[in-house]
Amino acid sequence: MFHEQEAPAEWKRFGRARPGRRILNKDNKNKIILIVLIVVVALALRLAVLFALPPVDPVADAREYDELALSILAGNGFARPDGEPTAFRPPLYPAFLALIYFVFGHHYMPVQLIQAVLLALTCALAFLIGREIYSERVACIAGIGCAFYPMLILPAYEILSEALFVFLFTLTLFLLLKCREKRGLVPWAGFSLALASITKPFALFALPFFIYWLWRQRSGAGARSIALFVLVFMLCLVPWTVRNYRVSGKFVPIATVGGITFYNSYILAPQGPGFNSLEQVPPEFFFLNDEVAQSRYLVRHTVKYISDNPTKMLPLAFLKVFLLVYPLDGYWYVISLGSKYNVFWGLICCFSLFGIFFPGAKGSGKELILLTLLSVLLFVLVFAGIPRYRLFVEPILLLLGARGFVELVDRSRGLAGVIIGLNVLIWTVFRFWDPGLFQWSIWSHYF
Repeated sequence: MFHEQEAPAEWKRFGRARPGRRILNKDNKNKIILIVLIVVVALALRLAVLFALPPVDPVADAREYDELALSILAGNGFARPDGEPTAFRPPLYPAFLALIYFVFGHHYMPVQLIQAVLLALTCALAFLIGREIYSERVACIAGIGCAFYPMLILPAYEILSEALFVFLFTLTLFLLLKCREKRGLVPWAGFSLALASITKPFALFALPFFIYWLWRQRSGAGARSIALFVLVFMLCLVPWTVRNYRVSGKFVPIATVGGITFYNSYILAPQGPGFNSLEQVPPEFFFLNDEVAQSRYLVRHTVKYISDNPTKMLPLAFLKVFLLVYPLDGYWYVISLGSKYNVFWGLICCFSLFGIFFPGAKGSGKELILLTLLSVLLFVLVFAGIPRYRLFVEPILLLLGARGFVELVDRSRGLAGVIIGLNVLIWTVFRFWDPGLFQWSIWSHYF
């Protein structure tokens, strides 16, 4: 008669299962089922929106990305339509478009479908991050919340870099969290952050905060892992920096768009923040012979403006932070049904404030999230704050909101109901009446 024997020592040493033993336990099966469910729901919602909206017509930034992708595809490299090489835009998103165009032809629907997949995967990453930091209950609410959140649905439709950037940045956070137990993921975290940075350079602001977090991991990274993280990150930037030096003869790490962004952040256009204010720049700017010189001129001109107007800087800093959390951007979204008040963001903002202060996080994961939010705050204070710039951290804000919601429901359902009711009331007010308190014409003279 056959008798089950003890597994050999070698199997135990290398973590191999005994014959007949199940590879997936119940916990892992549940996790996989939840991930698949979140991705399927998220993808279905984004596909429904794509097929419900009219065909996209790239304008402004989207048109520039499209033109750069076509230039790459035509063998002219990263160049403007007139053939002049440029470094104005970061390189990854145009290259992403060019690859899709190469496979599927110059059609926008494949781009939108792939962006829908990336955003659906971002929802799954929010779930996994929530599971690492909090509980499966919080993680499920965060993952499903991301799936239904309109501001993480509409980027799939647009020919803009937001969808790719949100995915890469959220992936970086997930890899960093896993580095605590799997140090081999450290270089992959550096690689992911580098890709995010050459998609949108303001991811660079997170680099010192992530290094600090790695240093704080007593059982994790250490100096060797930090060095590896930074080395991989820097090596990914070198090829593009070398290319920029070859075509311009000047040091440009990623893009020259920082000059105009910096300028517009301090010398505000008559229409308000977020608009181009180049009509106020001295005429000599337009006679400069290349975009690198123009970018550096705008930086110098802005620094001089700051030094000449120090009393305006504090009110401007408050304005930037306010615009980052600005809730009256609902008119951008069809799902807001005519109200300027973005009730979805209002709910996340309220509940995430509670999520920040409630305890219960596992390990140092919450610290990583808070450091990430600090990096966003630093970027906003140096450059500009508009609702679009908070998009890439909204998955983790949804996670904090889920944590705050769960804790409030457990402690005081009445307070949770009051928060929801108040947001619905504000949405209703702005749906049928606009008091006009936030019109730029009222406040512009302070800046």
